[in-house]
Amino acid sequence: MRKYLAIQGLSNLPGGAFDASLAAAIHAAEPGAIDAAAGLILQRDLPLSTAALIVHLDQLAGTHRRHLIDHLSRFHSGLREAATRKGTAGPLNVVQLVAKAADPSLAYLLVEQLRQGEPNIKHAAGNALLQFVARVKFPGDRLFQDAAAARFVRAAVHDAVSRYRHHHQPVALECLAMLAPVIDPELAGQLGDSRNPAVEAMRQKIRDADLDAMRESALTWLGVATLVPSVLGFLGRAVRSDWLPEVLSQAHLLLHAARAGAMAKVTQPAGLLPSGDM
Repeated sequence: MRKYLAIQGLSNLPGGAFDASLAAAIHAAEPGAIDAAAGLILQRDLPLSTAALIVHLDQLAGTHRRHLIDHLSRFHSGLREAATRKGTAGPLNVVQLVAKAADPSLAYLLVEQLRQGEPNIKHAAGNALLQFVARVKFPGDRLFQDAAAARFVRAAVHDAVSRYRHHHQPVALECLAMLAPVIDPELAGQLGDSRNPAVEAMRQKIRDADLDAMRESALTWLGVATLVPSVLGFLGRAVRSDWLPEVLSQAHLLLHAARAGAMAKVTQPAGLLPSGDM
Protein backbone atom coordinates (compact mmCIF):
# COMPACT_ATOMS: atom_id res chain seq x y z
CA MET A 1 0.00 0.00 0.00
CA ARG A 2 2.86 2.42 0.83
CA LYS A 3 4.34 1.83 -2.65
CA TYR A 4 1.01 2.65 -4.25
CA LEU A 5 0.49 5.79 -2.17
CA ALA A 6 4.01 7.04 -2.95
CA ILE A 7 3.49 6.55 -6.66
CA GLN A 8 -0.02 8.05 -6.47
CA GLY A 9 1.57 11.11 -4.88
CA LEU A 10 3.57 11.76 -8.04
CA SER A 11 0.32 12.54 -9.86
CA ASN A 12 0.31 15.95 -8.14
CA LEU A 13 3.31 16.99 -10.23
CA PRO A 14 2.79 18.89 -13.52
CA GLY A 15 2.47 16.73 -16.65
CA GLY A 16 6.06 16.47 -17.91
CA ALA A 17 7.52 16.23 -14.41
CA PHE A 18 4.96 13.56 -13.47
CA ASP A 19 5.90 11.49 -16.52
CA ALA A 20 9.66 11.79 -15.90
CA SER A 21 9.34 11.09 -12.16
CA LEU A 22 7.09 8.11 -12.68
CA ALA A 23 9.48 6.69 -15.29
CA ALA A 24 12.41 7.11 -12.89
CA ALA A 25 10.44 5.43 -10.12
CA ILE A 26 9.69 2.45 -12.35
CA HIS A 27 13.30 1.98 -13.41
CA ALA A 28 14.41 2.05 -9.76
CA ALA A 29 11.48 0.19 -8.25
CA GLU A 30 10.95 -3.32 -7.04
CA PRO A 31 8.58 -5.51 -9.09
CA GLY A 32 5.64 -4.82 -6.77
CA ALA A 33 5.99 -1.08 -7.21
CA ILE A 34 6.06 -1.42 -11.00
CA ASP A 35 2.76 -3.21 -10.94
CA ALA A 36 1.31 -0.58 -8.63
CA ALA A 37 2.34 2.14 -11.09
CA ALA A 38 0.85 0.33 -14.08
CA GLY A 39 -2.69 1.35 -13.25
CA LEU A 40 -1.76 5.02 -13.41
CA ILE A 41 0.28 4.65 -16.60
CA LEU A 42 -2.36 2.70 -18.49
CA GLN A 43 -4.85 5.51 -17.97
CA ARG A 44 -2.88 7.79 -20.28
CA ASP A 45 -0.12 7.80 -22.91
CA LEU A 46 2.87 9.32 -21.14
CA PRO A 47 5.92 8.60 -23.33
CA LEU A 48 8.60 8.15 -20.68
CA SER A 49 6.63 6.18 -18.10
CA THR A 50 4.89 4.03 -20.71
CA ALA A 51 8.29 3.28 -22.22
CA ALA A 52 9.60 2.33 -18.78
CA LEU A 53 6.66 0.00 -18.32
CA ILE A 54 7.37 -1.66 -21.68
CA VAL A 55 11.06 -2.07 -20.83
CA HIS A 56 10.04 -3.86 -17.61
CA LEU A 57 7.21 -5.79 -19.25
CA ASP A 58 8.31 -9.09 -17.69
CA GLN A 59 7.52 -7.65 -14.25
CA LEU A 60 3.99 -6.64 -15.19
CA ALA A 61 1.01 -8.61 -13.89
CA GLY A 62 -0.98 -10.56 -16.46
CA THR A 63 -4.07 -8.36 -16.23
CA HIS A 64 -2.09 -5.18 -16.85
CA ARG A 65 -0.16 -6.81 -19.68
CA ARG A 66 -3.41 -7.93 -21.31
CA HIS A 67 -4.81 -4.41 -21.00
CA LEU A 68 -1.69 -2.98 -22.63
CA ILE A 69 -1.96 -5.41 -25.55
CA ASP A 70 -5.70 -4.88 -26.00
CA HIS A 71 -5.31 -1.09 -26.11
CA LEU A 72 -1.84 -0.86 -27.63
CA SER A 73 -2.78 1.66 -30.32
CA ARG A 74 -3.36 4.23 -27.55
CA PHE A 75 0.31 4.14 -26.63
CA HIS A 76 2.10 5.20 -29.84
CA SER A 77 4.41 7.67 -28.13
CA GLY A 78 5.39 5.24 -25.38
CA LEU A 79 6.04 2.47 -27.89
CA ARG A 80 8.23 4.75 -30.01
CA GLU A 81 10.16 5.81 -26.92
CA ALA A 82 10.66 2.22 -25.72
CA ALA A 83 11.85 1.22 -29.20
CA THR A 84 14.77 3.64 -28.88
CA ARG A 85 16.02 2.13 -25.61
CA LYS A 86 18.89 0.13 -27.05
CA GLY A 87 20.64 -2.15 -24.59
CA THR A 88 17.35 -2.86 -22.79
CA ALA A 89 14.44 -5.21 -23.42
CA GLY A 90 12.48 -2.27 -24.85
CA PRO A 91 12.94 -2.78 -28.61
CA LEU A 92 12.23 -6.52 -28.53
CA ASN A 93 9.26 -6.02 -26.21
CA VAL A 94 7.84 -3.47 -28.65
CA VAL A 95 8.07 -5.97 -31.50
CA GLN A 96 6.47 -8.71 -29.43
CA LEU A 97 3.67 -6.44 -28.23
CA VAL A 98 2.87 -5.30 -31.76
CA ALA A 99 2.88 -8.90 -32.97
CA LYS A 100 0.50 -9.97 -30.20
CA ALA A 101 -1.79 -6.96 -30.56
CA ALA A 102 -1.93 -7.55 -34.34
CA ASP A 103 -2.89 -3.92 -34.95
CA PRO A 104 -2.17 -2.90 -38.58
CA SER A 105 -1.73 0.75 -37.59
CA LEU A 106 1.39 -0.26 -35.64
CA ALA A 107 3.13 -2.02 -38.54
CA TYR A 108 5.46 0.95 -38.96
CA LEU A 109 7.09 0.09 -35.64
CA LEU A 110 8.15 -3.27 -37.06
CA VAL A 111 9.86 -1.54 -39.96
CA GLU A 112 11.78 0.72 -37.57
CA GLN A 113 13.19 -2.34 -35.80
CA LEU A 114 13.80 -4.15 -39.10
CA ARG A 115 15.95 -1.17 -40.07
CA GLN A 116 17.84 -0.43 -36.86
CA GLY A 117 17.38 -3.30 -34.40
CA GLU A 118 19.88 -5.91 -33.28
CA PRO A 119 19.95 -9.10 -35.41
CA ASN A 120 17.53 -11.04 -33.19
CA ILE A 121 15.16 -8.07 -33.15
CA LYS A 122 15.35 -7.66 -36.94
CA HIS A 123 14.43 -11.33 -37.27
CA ALA A 124 11.45 -11.00 -34.92
CA ALA A 125 10.26 -7.81 -36.63
CA GLY A 126 10.53 -9.40 -40.08
CA ASN A 127 8.52 -12.43 -39.02
CA ALA A 128 5.84 -10.23 -37.47
CA LEU A 129 5.60 -8.10 -40.61
CA LEU A 130 5.32 -11.25 -42.73
CA GLN A 131 2.39 -12.39 -40.56
CA PHE A 132 0.69 -9.01 -40.99
CA VAL A 133 1.02 -9.31 -44.77
CA ALA A 134 -0.36 -12.85 -44.74
CA ARG A 135 -3.41 -11.62 -42.84
CA VAL A 136 -3.99 -8.86 -45.39
CA LYS A 137 -3.56 -11.19 -48.35
CA PHE A 138 -5.72 -14.10 -47.30
CA PRO A 139 -9.46 -13.62 -46.70
CA GLY A 140 -11.24 -14.43 -43.49
CA ASP A 141 -9.35 -12.17 -41.08
CA ARG A 142 -11.80 -9.43 -40.16
CA LEU A 143 -9.22 -7.22 -38.44
CA PHE A 144 -7.03 -7.02 -41.53
CA GLN A 145 -9.65 -6.96 -44.29
CA ASP A 146 -10.73 -3.32 -44.25
CA ALA A 147 -9.10 -0.85 -46.61
CA ALA A 148 -7.39 1.14 -43.86
CA ALA A 149 -5.66 -1.96 -42.47
CA ALA A 150 -4.37 -2.88 -45.92
CA ARG A 151 -3.04 0.66 -46.42
CA PHE A 152 -1.14 0.57 -43.13
CA VAL A 153 0.49 -2.76 -43.95
CA ARG A 154 1.28 -1.89 -47.57
CA ALA A 155 2.82 1.41 -46.49
CA ALA A 156 5.00 -0.41 -43.95
CA VAL A 157 6.16 -2.99 -46.52
CA HIS A 158 6.91 -0.35 -49.14
CA ASP A 159 8.87 1.59 -46.53
CA ALA A 160 10.82 -1.55 -45.59
CA VAL A 161 11.76 -2.20 -49.22
CA SER A 162 12.66 1.43 -49.90
CA ARG A 163 15.01 1.28 -46.89
CA TYR A 164 16.52 -2.06 -47.92
CA ARG A 165 20.01 -0.60 -48.13
CA HIS A 166 19.82 0.09 -44.38
CA HIS A 167 18.88 -3.43 -43.26
CA HIS A 168 19.39 -5.97 -46.12
CA GLN A 169 16.61 -8.20 -44.77
CA PRO A 170 15.19 -10.42 -47.56
CA VAL A 171 11.93 -10.80 -45.65
CA ALA A 172 11.00 -7.29 -46.84
CA LEU A 173 11.12 -8.54 -50.45
CA GLU A 174 9.07 -11.60 -49.53
CA CYS A 175 6.42 -9.31 -48.06
CA LEU A 176 6.44 -7.20 -51.22
CA ALA A 177 5.99 -10.30 -53.39
CA MET A 178 3.01 -11.37 -51.31
CA LEU A 179 1.36 -7.99 -51.86
CA ALA A 180 1.93 -8.00 -55.63
CA PRO A 181 0.72 -6.88 -58.07
CA VAL A 182 -0.27 -3.73 -56.12
CA ILE A 183 3.07 -1.90 -56.00
CA ASP A 184 3.57 1.77 -55.25
CA PRO A 185 4.79 3.52 -58.45
CA GLU A 186 7.55 5.33 -56.55
CA LEU A 187 8.80 2.01 -55.17
CA ALA A 188 8.69 0.46 -58.64
CA GLY A 189 10.86 3.35 -59.77
CA GLN A 190 13.36 2.63 -57.01
CA LEU A 191 13.53 -1.01 -58.11
CA GLY A 192 14.23 0.26 -61.61
CA ASP A 193 17.54 1.72 -60.42
CA SER A 194 20.22 -0.97 -60.72
CA ARG A 195 22.31 0.82 -58.08
CA ASN A 196 19.69 -0.02 -55.47
CA PRO A 197 20.90 -3.08 -53.48
CA ALA A 198 17.30 -4.31 -53.30
CA VAL A 199 17.42 -4.93 -57.06
CA GLU A 200 20.08 -7.64 -56.97
CA ALA A 201 18.44 -9.17 -53.91
CA MET A 202 15.11 -9.26 -55.76
CA ARG A 203 16.76 -10.78 -58.84
CA GLN A 204 18.15 -13.54 -56.66
CA LYS A 205 14.77 -14.17 -55.07
CA ILE A 206 13.19 -14.47 -58.52
CA ARG A 207 15.92 -16.80 -59.75
CA ASP A 208 15.68 -19.00 -56.66
CA ALA A 209 11.90 -19.36 -57.09
CA ASP A 210 11.80 -21.16 -53.74
CA LEU A 211 8.83 -19.25 -52.34
CA ASP A 212 5.21 -19.49 -53.44
CA ALA A 213 4.90 -15.72 -53.24
CA MET A 214 7.84 -15.18 -55.59
CA ARG A 215 6.47 -17.66 -58.13
CA GLU A 216 2.98 -16.21 -58.00
CA SER A 217 4.25 -12.64 -58.33
CA ALA A 218 6.87 -13.29 -61.04
CA LEU A 219 4.88 -11.74 -63.90
CA THR A 220 4.46 -8.54 -61.87
CA TRP A 221 8.18 -7.84 -62.19
CA LEU A 222 8.09 -7.82 -66.00
CA GLY A 223 7.02 -4.22 -65.50
CA VAL A 224 10.38 -3.36 -63.88
CA ALA A 225 13.16 -3.21 -66.48
CA THR A 226 15.98 -4.19 -64.10
CA LEU A 227 14.17 -7.41 -63.17
CA VAL A 228 13.03 -8.54 -66.64
CA PRO A 229 16.07 -10.79 -67.43
CA SER A 230 15.62 -12.62 -64.14
CA VAL A 231 11.90 -13.08 -64.78
CA LEU A 232 12.52 -14.47 -68.27
CA GLY A 233 15.07 -16.90 -66.86
CA PHE A 234 12.53 -17.88 -64.23
CA LEU A 235 9.86 -18.47 -66.88
CA GLY A 236 12.21 -20.76 -68.76
CA ARG A 237 12.51 -22.86 -65.62
CA ALA A 238 8.79 -22.65 -64.89
CA VAL A 239 7.75 -24.39 -68.11
CA ARG A 240 9.99 -27.30 -67.15
CA SER A 241 8.63 -27.54 -63.61
CA ASP A 242 5.48 -28.55 -61.81
CA TRP A 243 4.82 -25.02 -60.59
CA LEU A 244 3.93 -23.51 -63.98
CA PRO A 245 0.22 -23.35 -62.98
CA GLU A 246 1.15 -20.97 -60.14
CA VAL A 247 2.67 -18.63 -62.69
CA LEU A 248 -0.16 -18.92 -65.21
CA SER A 249 -2.72 -18.12 -62.53
CA GLN A 250 -1.46 -14.54 -62.86
CA ALA A 251 -1.39 -14.46 -66.69
CA HIS A 252 -3.87 -11.59 -66.72
CA LEU A 253 -1.00 -9.36 -65.60
CA LEU A 254 0.38 -9.59 -69.14
CA LEU A 255 -2.46 -7.29 -70.24
CA HIS A 256 -0.41 -4.48 -68.68
CA ALA A 257 1.42 -2.63 -71.48
CA ALA A 258 4.90 -2.65 -69.93
CA ARG A 259 4.75 -6.35 -69.10
CA ALA A 260 3.36 -7.25 -72.49
CA GLY A 261 6.11 -5.16 -74.07
CA ALA A 262 8.78 -7.04 -72.15
CA MET A 263 7.46 -10.35 -73.40
CA ALA A 264 7.20 -9.01 -76.96
CA LYS A 265 10.95 -8.28 -76.94
CA VAL A 266 11.86 -11.92 -76.34
CA THR A 267 13.94 -12.85 -79.40
CA GLN A 268 14.56 -16.48 -78.53
CA PRO A 269 11.21 -17.91 -77.40
CA ALA A 270 12.56 -21.43 -77.61
CA GLY A 271 14.30 -20.74 -74.33
CA LEU A 272 10.90 -20.42 -72.68
CA LEU A 273 9.59 -23.77 -73.94
CA PRO A 274 10.30 -27.36 -73.00
CA SER A 275 12.54 -29.29 -75.37
CA GLY A 276 10.76 -30.44 -78.52
CA ASP A 277 8.04 -27.77 -78.48
CA MET A 278 9.71 -25.77 -81.26
